[in-house]
Amino acid sequence: MSYTVHIVQEFNPETLPDLPHIGKSAVVCLGGSFDRIHRGHLLLLAVAVACVEKGGTILVGIVDGPLLTRKLYGNMVRDYEHRRRDVRQILNGFISLREDLLDKVDDGIDKSDVNIECPEHESESSRGSSRTVRTPRTLYTTRSNTPIRPGSSCLPYATTYCSTMSRTIPKGFQPNVKLKLLRILDPYGPSITSALNDGVLVVSTETILGGHMVNVERLQRGFKPVALTVVPLLRDRDGEKVSSTKIREEESMSDSFADRAS
Repeated sequence: MSYTVHIVQEFNPETLPDLPHIGKSAVVCLGGSFDRIHRGHLLLLAVAVACVEKGGTILVGIVDGPLLTRKLYGNMVRDYEHRRRDVRQILNGFISLREDLLDKVDDGIDKSDVNIECPEHESESSRGSSRTVRTPRTLYTTRSNTPIRPGSSCLPYATTYCSTMSRTIPKGFQPNVKLKLLRILDPYGPSITSALNDGVLVVSTETILGGHMVNVERLQRGFKPVALTVVPLLRDRDGEKVSSTKIREEESMSDSFADRAS
C-alpha cells in the first residue's frame, strides 16, 4: 500500500498557511473531540480550510459517546452541540480569510450559518440543530474564574481562540464550501467510506498512525488509500503537549482548590 504524506510546518493560526506543495482537494476530512479549543485544534481546522477547493467539502467527525469515556476527565467534556458550534464558528472564521471561498449574495443576507449539513446516519438527538447559537467568547475561563497560570495549556487556548472566534463571514457573502459536521462513535467515522474518495485526511504528528490505520481499513473495504496531511503537535511553555485533557485537568484542580477555600 502506498499513499502520499504531506508535512505542514508550524504556523501562526491567526492566518491560513500557504501550502503550494499540497494543492487543493474536493474533500478534506479530519476528526477529534474538539473540546476546549486550543491552538492545536486551530492548526488542524486552518489546514482543512487551506486545503479545500472552491465548491468542496470539509468533513469533520466530532467524537462522542463511548470514545469519550476513555479520556481523562471525560465527564468534563462539553456536550456535542457545544463543540459542534465551536468547530463551525472557527471554520467559518478561517473561510472568511479566503476570498475564493466566498460568493456574493444579492440580498445581502449573511448565510454563513446555514452551510452545515447533517448526515443521515447522524443520531436523532443532533438532527435539525444547525440553527445559529452564538458561543460565548470566554470559554477558556474556569468555572471558578481562577486565573490561568502562565505557561499552562490554557494559555495558548485563551490567547488565540478569542481572536479567531471574532472572525465571521462578511455580510453580503456566503461560503461556497460545504461543512459537514457529524457525531462519530467509532475511531474511523466517515474516513473509511466513499465520502472521502479523492480527498485528503488531516492528522497531527500524534495521530498519524491512526491515519495509516484509516488507509488499511479503506483497502479492506475496497477503497483507495487517501493522502495524509500532517500538522505538527504543539507544546506549551513547560514542554507539555497542548491538549484538551490538560486543560480539563487544570480546570478540575482550580475548581477543587476553590471548593476547599470557600
